[in-house]
Amino acid sequence: MYRREAKNQLTMDEFMLPFGGKLLADNRWVRLAKLMLWEVVEEEYSKSMCEEEGRQSLPARLAYGAIHLKEQEGLTDERTVEYLQENPYAQYFVGQKEFRKEALFDASMMVHFRKRFPPEAIQRINEALYKRVQPKAKEPPPDSGSSSEKEQPASPKEEPQNEERIVSLRQPHVRCIVRGKARTRYEFGQKLHLSVVNGFTFLEHQSWDNFHEGAQLIAVAERYRQRFGVYPKAILADKIYRNRENLRFCKENDIRLSGPRLGRPPKEGAQADQSQAYKDSCQRNEIEGRNGISKRRYGLDLIMSTLPETAMTEAALNVLVMNAAHLLRMLLRLLRRVLPRSLARLRYVYITA
Repeated sequence: MYRREAKNQLTMDEFMLPFGGKLLADNRWVRLAKLMLWEVVEEEYSKSMCEEEGRQSLPARLAYGAIHLKEQEGLTDERTVEYLQENPYAQYFVGQKEFRKEALFDASMMVHFRKRFPPEAIQRINEALYKRVQPKAKEPPPDSGSSSEKEQPASPKEEPQNEERIVSLRQPHVRCIVRGKARTRYEFGQKLHLSVVNGFTFLEHQSWDNFHEGAQLIAVAERYRQRFGVYPKAILADKIYRNRENLRFCKENDIRLSGPRLGRPPKEGAQADQSQAYKDSCQRNEIEGRNGISKRRYGLDLIMSTLPETAMTEAALNVLVMNAAHLLRMLLRLLRRVLPRSLARLRYVYITA
């Protein structure tokens, strides 16, 4: 049965709000606000501010919340301001105590917000967010570094650039990176080096110039040791990482580096090696999936910032936003597993009482 509705639009006073003037606790922005470590955000924000007298700056939660929301929803700077102006849940996320009808700030402030959260600060927030839901890392033993660690240079080796010409007058820092792919031989923009640990993505290195990923494996393993107190049991990587230096480092530190063994194939255990290689390739698909999600869902390949430092902040934010969404889904899955058990206990107590 179909019944025609009245054509006249209701007035604003007649329109009923479903939550009775209060925010719903199960809204995604409310849940995400509880998940974020705002004290860490405040600490990183204060590092970029001066203590001299002057005009009062906007709060750290508002500054970070705005750029986080922009990456989460894939909005422009202007549309982010409008979204905050229209959405009470978004205003709660950025720390407002009551709903404000006017714009919280001008869209031009988004550039300053990104400058106050450089990529290094975003990575520290990212790691703090991971530690919140993971077991406490072991303290690395003092003076336990290997000889390979001491020989490792402080900065990763960079490939020599043969195309230093300017390809964009608007963004002269952009370089032409030779990729040799079937569809596109050249690519333009940032090059990111990512790693995935227990479903959580870390941004290991980013640069506007081309660099060799294989030369960074030791540095990535050392950062893993700094985060968790131990070296990883296995590193699942492609063939570009299997050079002599990396193989020697992994052997010295009891790390299994995915890929075939060097030398002649063994007569025994060949089937086990093939089975392990298949499992490694399946697990390695996770990092490829993260690349696709970050581009298609969060717009990593559509960064519109002009300045090099703000564009790098957007890329680092993209990884952090993806991790925050992953942690939120993980906590919801745990809640769904625990909630039925709790209800069953309550039902049991009620019946026996």
